[in-house]
Amino acid sequence: MKAYVFLGLFLVVGLMIAGCAPKLECGDGICSASIGENYQNCAADCPAPAKGVGAKLSVVPATTTVSNGDTVTLEIRVADVSNLFGFQFDINYDSSILEFQKVGKGAMLETGGGDSFCVPNEPSPGLVRNIACTKLGGKGVDGSGVLATVTFTAISTGKSSVSLTNAKLADSNAEKMAVSVSNGEVVVE
Repeated sequence: MKAYVFLGLFLVVGLMIAGCAPKLECGDGICSASIGENYQNCAADCPAPAKGVGAKLSVVPATTTVSNGDTVTLEIRVADVSNLFGFQFDINYDSSILEFQKVGKGAMLETGGGDSFCVPNEPSPGLVRNIACTKLGGKGVDGSGVLATVTFTAISTGKSSVSLTNAKLADSNAEKMAVSVSNGEVVVE
Protein backbone atom coordinates (compact mmCIF):
# COMPACT_ATOMS: atom_id res chain seq x y z
CA MET A 1 0.00 0.00 0.00
CA LYS A 2 2.84 2.39 0.89
CA ALA A 3 4.37 1.85 -2.54
CA TYR A 4 1.14 2.95 -4.27
CA VAL A 5 0.85 6.07 -2.10
CA PHE A 6 4.49 6.91 -2.79
CA LEU A 7 4.05 6.28 -6.51
CA GLY A 8 0.94 8.48 -6.59
CA LEU A 9 2.71 11.28 -4.72
CA PHE A 10 5.74 10.94 -7.03
CA LEU A 11 3.48 11.17 -10.09
CA VAL A 12 1.70 14.31 -8.81
CA VAL A 13 4.97 16.05 -7.89
CA GLY A 14 6.49 15.06 -11.24
CA LEU A 15 3.54 16.49 -13.14
CA MET A 16 3.72 19.73 -11.15
CA ILE A 17 7.44 20.08 -11.86
CA ALA A 18 6.78 19.43 -15.53
CA GLY A 19 4.31 22.31 -15.55
CA CYS A 20 1.17 20.18 -15.62
CA ALA A 21 -0.87 21.98 -12.99
CA PRO A 22 -4.58 21.11 -12.68
CA LYS A 23 -6.52 22.42 -15.66
CA LEU A 24 -10.12 23.45 -15.94
CA GLU A 25 -12.17 20.44 -16.88
CA CYS A 26 -15.19 22.25 -18.13
CA GLY A 27 -17.93 19.86 -19.17
CA ASP A 28 -17.24 17.15 -16.61
CA GLY A 29 -20.41 18.00 -14.69
CA ILE A 30 -18.55 19.19 -11.57
CA CYS A 31 -18.11 22.85 -10.66
CA SER A 32 -14.58 22.86 -9.20
CA ALA A 33 -13.97 26.24 -7.58
CA SER A 34 -10.66 24.94 -6.20
CA ILE A 35 -9.19 24.99 -9.73
CA GLY A 36 -10.86 28.22 -10.76
CA GLU A 37 -14.08 27.08 -12.42
CA ASN A 38 -17.02 29.45 -12.03
CA TYR A 39 -20.18 30.37 -13.90
CA GLN A 40 -18.25 32.84 -16.08
CA ASN A 41 -15.58 30.50 -17.45
CA CYS A 42 -17.44 27.18 -17.22
CA ALA A 43 -21.17 27.66 -17.64
CA ALA A 44 -21.57 23.96 -18.50
CA ASP A 45 -20.64 22.96 -14.92
CA CYS A 46 -21.33 26.08 -12.84
CA PRO A 47 -24.78 27.61 -13.08
CA ALA A 48 -25.03 31.40 -13.00
CA PRO A 49 -26.71 32.88 -9.93
CA ALA A 50 -30.43 33.43 -10.39
CA LYS A 51 -31.31 36.98 -11.41
CA GLY A 52 -32.97 39.01 -8.69
CA VAL A 53 -32.09 36.59 -5.88
CA GLY A 54 -28.93 38.38 -4.87
CA ALA A 55 -26.59 38.23 -1.96
CA LYS A 56 -27.55 38.55 1.68
CA LEU A 57 -25.84 41.14 3.89
CA SER A 58 -26.35 40.73 7.64
CA VAL A 59 -25.24 41.83 11.09
CA VAL A 60 -24.02 38.81 13.11
CA PRO A 61 -25.11 38.03 15.72
CA ALA A 62 -28.59 39.30 14.91
CA THR A 63 -29.18 40.02 18.62
CA THR A 64 -26.59 40.16 21.38
CA THR A 65 -26.81 41.12 25.05
CA VAL A 66 -23.94 42.85 26.86
CA SER A 67 -23.41 44.65 30.15
CA ASN A 68 -23.04 48.41 30.42
CA GLY A 69 -19.36 49.26 29.87
CA ASP A 70 -18.66 46.15 27.76
CA THR A 71 -17.14 46.23 24.30
CA VAL A 72 -19.06 44.39 21.59
CA THR A 73 -17.82 43.47 18.12
CA LEU A 74 -20.32 42.60 15.40
CA GLU A 75 -19.57 40.96 12.07
CA ILE A 76 -20.98 42.24 8.81
CA ARG A 77 -21.34 39.08 6.74
CA VAL A 78 -22.26 38.41 3.14
CA ALA A 79 -23.79 35.14 1.94
CA ASP A 80 -24.69 33.68 -1.45
CA VAL A 81 -22.50 36.08 -3.39
CA SER A 82 -20.88 35.44 -6.74
CA ASN A 83 -18.07 37.49 -8.31
CA LEU A 84 -17.96 40.08 -5.48
CA PHE A 85 -15.30 42.72 -6.10
CA GLY A 86 -16.28 45.54 -3.74
CA PHE A 87 -18.83 46.79 -1.23
CA GLN A 88 -20.07 49.91 0.51
CA PHE A 89 -22.56 50.48 3.34
CA ASP A 90 -23.38 52.79 6.25
CA ILE A 91 -24.26 51.76 9.81
CA ASN A 92 -26.88 53.51 11.92
CA TYR A 93 -27.09 52.96 15.70
CA ASP A 94 -28.40 54.66 18.84
CA SER A 95 -25.55 56.84 20.12
CA SER A 96 -27.19 57.19 23.55
CA ILE A 97 -26.71 53.39 24.04
CA LEU A 98 -23.59 52.59 22.00
CA GLU A 99 -20.37 54.47 21.32
CA PHE A 100 -18.60 53.65 18.05
CA GLN A 101 -14.99 52.47 18.39
CA LYS A 102 -13.72 51.12 15.07
CA VAL A 103 -14.30 49.22 11.84
CA GLY A 104 -12.09 46.24 11.03
CA LYS A 105 -11.47 44.71 7.61
CA GLY A 106 -12.96 41.26 7.05
CA ALA A 107 -11.22 38.52 5.09
CA MET A 108 -13.89 37.90 2.44
CA LEU A 109 -12.40 40.02 -0.36
CA GLU A 110 -9.01 38.36 0.10
CA THR A 111 -10.40 34.82 -0.13
CA GLY A 112 -8.19 32.80 -2.44
CA GLY A 113 -5.36 35.33 -2.31
CA GLY A 114 -4.89 38.91 -3.37
CA ASP A 115 -5.21 42.18 -1.54
CA SER A 116 -8.01 44.63 -0.87
CA PHE A 117 -8.20 48.31 -0.02
CA CYS A 118 -10.66 50.01 2.35
CA VAL A 119 -11.31 53.74 2.39
CA PRO A 120 -11.38 55.58 5.72
CA ASN A 121 -14.92 55.61 7.10
CA GLU A 122 -16.70 58.72 8.33
CA PRO A 123 -18.01 58.26 11.90
CA SER A 124 -20.36 60.65 13.63
CA PRO A 125 -22.66 59.98 16.59
CA GLY A 126 -25.31 57.45 15.47
CA LEU A 127 -23.90 56.95 11.97
CA VAL A 128 -20.77 55.47 10.43
CA ARG A 129 -20.72 56.43 6.76
CA ASN A 130 -18.79 55.00 3.86
CA ILE A 131 -17.60 51.61 5.08
CA ALA A 132 -16.19 50.59 1.71
CA CYS A 133 -13.57 48.16 0.39
CA THR A 134 -12.52 46.81 -3.00
CA LYS A 135 -10.26 44.06 -4.28
CA LEU A 136 -7.00 45.15 -5.87
CA GLY A 137 -7.01 43.22 -9.13
CA GLY A 138 -7.73 39.58 -9.78
CA LYS A 139 -11.14 37.92 -9.93
CA GLY A 140 -14.22 38.48 -7.81
CA VAL A 141 -14.92 36.16 -4.88
CA ASP A 142 -17.78 33.69 -4.44
CA GLY A 143 -19.54 32.29 -1.40
CA SER A 144 -19.97 33.65 2.10
CA GLY A 145 -17.77 35.42 4.63
CA VAL A 146 -17.00 38.45 6.78
CA LEU A 147 -16.79 41.80 4.97
CA ALA A 148 -16.07 43.89 8.08
CA THR A 149 -16.29 43.98 11.85
CA VAL A 150 -17.72 46.90 13.81
CA THR A 151 -16.83 47.51 17.46
CA PHE A 152 -18.89 49.53 19.94
CA THR A 153 -18.76 50.23 23.67
CA ALA A 154 -22.01 49.98 25.62
CA ILE A 155 -22.49 53.31 27.42
CA SER A 156 -26.09 53.08 28.71
CA THR A 157 -28.75 50.45 29.32
CA GLY A 158 -31.36 49.90 26.63
CA LYS A 159 -31.68 48.52 23.10
CA SER A 160 -29.98 49.81 19.99
CA SER A 161 -30.66 48.59 16.50
CA VAL A 162 -27.57 48.29 14.31
CA SER A 163 -28.86 48.98 10.80
CA LEU A 164 -27.11 48.62 7.48
CA THR A 165 -28.16 51.38 5.09
CA ASN A 166 -27.02 52.49 1.63
CA ALA A 167 -25.72 48.94 1.03
CA LYS A 168 -24.11 48.31 -2.34
CA LEU A 169 -22.20 45.34 -3.73
CA ALA A 170 -20.33 45.39 -7.04
CA ASP A 171 -18.96 42.63 -9.24
CA SER A 172 -15.66 42.56 -11.12
CA ASN A 173 -17.28 44.47 -14.02
CA ALA A 174 -18.32 47.27 -11.61
CA GLU A 175 -21.95 46.22 -12.04
CA LYS A 176 -24.27 46.70 -9.06
CA MET A 177 -25.43 43.41 -7.53
CA ALA A 178 -28.79 42.64 -5.94
CA VAL A 179 -28.55 42.49 -2.13
CA SER A 180 -30.95 42.01 0.79
CA VAL A 181 -30.14 43.26 4.29
CA SER A 182 -30.73 41.84 7.78
CA ASN A 183 -30.05 44.28 10.61
CA GLY A 184 -28.97 43.55 14.18
CA GLU A 185 -29.69 44.65 17.72
CA VAL A 186 -27.55 45.16 20.82
CA VAL A 187 -29.26 44.91 24.21
CA VAL A 188 -27.36 46.58 27.07
CA GLU A 189 -28.27 45.48 30.60
